[in-house]
Amino acid sequence: MSEVIIKYLQKNVVARSSELQARVHNRMAIARLTEQGVIQNVARGYYSLPSVDIFDALLILIAKYYKGAVISGLAASRIYNLTDENIEKIDVDILSTSNISNSFMNVRRTDRTRIVGVTTTEILHKKIKIYDVERMLADIKIKYSSGVFYKVQKKYIKKHKPDFEKIKKYDEVLSTDVLRSVMQELADG
Repeated sequence: MSEVIIKYLQKNVVARSSELQARVHNRMAIARLTEQGVIQNVARGYYSLPSVDIFDALLILIAKYYKGAVISGLAASRIYNLTDENIEKIDVDILSTSNISNSFMNVRRTDRTRIVGVTTTEILHKKIKIYDVERMLADIKIKYSSGVFYKVQKKYIKKHKPDFEKIKKYDEVLSTDVLRSVMQELADG
């Protein structure tokens, strides 16, 4: 029984409890496997193998079960290795016409015109929708304190060649002033 679940999770990385129950026809088996450490509870009703980092499992879970969600904010900056901030919940943006919620997400409903700069990245061979690095920088400017923004911006400048055109575009769409901040940091640096 555990082999069936292990194979399924090896292939899919994360699964709902209902998906696992459909394979073994025994809800208690899932509880026993969790207690034994064979599988781990990632979020309420979702499981993965213990070898999978919880953060990665949550990102894959969002991509798989919340198709319209775009990873944003600090979660995106962590994926880009631009923060060491503790992330308690995954930031996601969704269209204002959508409605999702879960205890492991910070959901921001937004207008279609503001969901720009969406790209994909792969985590454990699964595609994740995320804002590109410049759009993520604008997102950090909007959502977080100036201290968090400046730390992320400094790392961005060290690791990336700033794309001034993209930053300018996002500043216009999102009413931010990231370009001025990046230019100032470059001048001071």
